[in-house]
Amino acid sequence: MVNIDPKNPQHYIGSKYEETKDLDIKDLAKLVRAEIKDKVKQGEFPRADYSVRISRYNFGRGMDVNVTMTYAFKHRNKPAEDDLQEDIRNILNQYNYDAGDAMMDYHDSKFIGLINVWYKHERDK
Repeated sequence: MVNIDPKNPQHYIGSKYEETKDLDIKDLAKLVRAEIKDKVKQGEFPRADYSVRISRYNFGRGMDVNVTMTYAFKHRNKPAEDDLQEDIRNILNQYNYDAGDAMMDYHDSKFIGLINVWYKHERDK
């Protein structure tokens, strides 16, 4: 990531933003899905159910990454869950920029990215 404003580290432009800025949100979601799939294949992400969904609404777009894993993983790997969310956030941020100001209620980004982690019992497969 490249910071826009040294006075506000919340402002950034993702490392892949410039090369993908003209792509639609659905095309960005395909790229995110491919990166997640590759990370799972390489063993960097745990085996789980990953879904990447997009939404369009007035004056904005959203991309949600949902991860569903077993309760057994949760109890064995709480720090790993936090790392996974951070790693997914980094993937999303590569394709995004943010120059908004929450204090001023001003939103300026390509999309809003949310990450949700869900758990299921192994018997619920």
